Amino acid sequence: MAEQMDMQQIDGADVFRWFVSGAREVAAHMKYLNIINVFPVADGDTGTNLTATLRAMVEKPMQTPSFNKMLQQFSQSALESARGNSGIIFASYINGLAMESTPYDKVDVKEFATVASGAVRHLYNAVEYPREGTIMSVIRDWAEFLNRNTERFRGFPELFEAAYHVATEALEKTKTQLAVLRKNNVVDSGAAGFVRFLEGINRAFGEGRSQDVIEDFTPVTFVPDTEATEYRYCTEALLDTAANLVTNDVIASIKPILHPLGDSLIITPRDHRLKIHIHTNHPELVMSRLRPYGTILEQKADDMALQNRLRLLPKGGVGLITDSIADLPDSFLLEHAISVVPLGVIVQETPYLD
Repeated sequence: MAEQMDMQQIDGADVFRWFVSGAREVAAHMKYLNIINVFPVADGDTGTNLTATLRAMVEKPMQTPSFNKMLQQFSQSALESARGNSGIIFASYINGLAMESTPYDKVDVKEFATVASGAVRHLYNAVEYPREGTIMSVIRDWAEFLNRNTERFRGFPELFEAAYHVATEALEKTKTQLAVLRKNNVVDSGAAGFVRFLEGINRAFGEGRSQDVIEDFTPVTFVPDTEATEYRYCTEALLDTAANLVTNDVIASIKPILHPLGDSLIITPRDHRLKIHIHTNHPELVMSRLRPYGTILEQKADDMALQNRLRLLPKGGVGLITDSIADLPDSFLLEHAISVVPLGVIVQETPYLD
């Protein structure tokens, strides 16, 4: 492992320490990230999703001294456990880092910057319609700064401290880049989570270093001015294509069959697996259309309309929950804020949610 105070080269152990510290920082601000979550849907779970994604990344892998192998382990855990729009976008970027870092067991600042900027291409390829003013644009601006400024800095602590300031500036810009963020006068929640992750990395460089931090300025009484969403369910699937490695042609064939079903489509490949995310009114059609491509290992369909409804209700009182056998009308569920636990249904050895 590289020396903390003069870190001119890093390995897998260093990256593991960075991710643990970054995950801890995101978890510490989870509630704030949930409060300001208004894009793409005001369902109040960005902090929870990022925290769960990062926790899985640092708890599942075994430490390894290889820079690339550590990132490969992070990528695998992230894509298996990533949740929500921002969680899967973050996991897609880590997957890009793993793909770009193949030659390296250790990296210096220039090599790391090359990997970080190259991974942006994989991230943008995964998201069907990238939007400016989100976690994606903050990641891009941060990575581009790294790539342009490696000659100015002796080692990682100095480079990352400067890049952190660039990321915070990019984060502040998100307030004006999307209409819903302008209306609520908040930064993008996913982007704020990424900046918190970078703040955690800077903390990992040592207690003796100065650390400029951003404050959670939005009051806990903040109630978002929400907009109606066309699609109700945040739907995700982990698809295994068996022995076939996922190619660009496979992804290109899946996009047009899922596109008509919703928006916020993200498809991230890793070896012979795909992580798919989409906002839709028909999760069952998403799973049906994916089935010819392989085995669906995991799936979820979060009711964003219900999440938003629960978010706006007064805190406390009695909560109601049922299972999907009750077959209560959607209008009744939403009116009374009743949560539904979907039961499992097995069709030809593949488990589906009811």
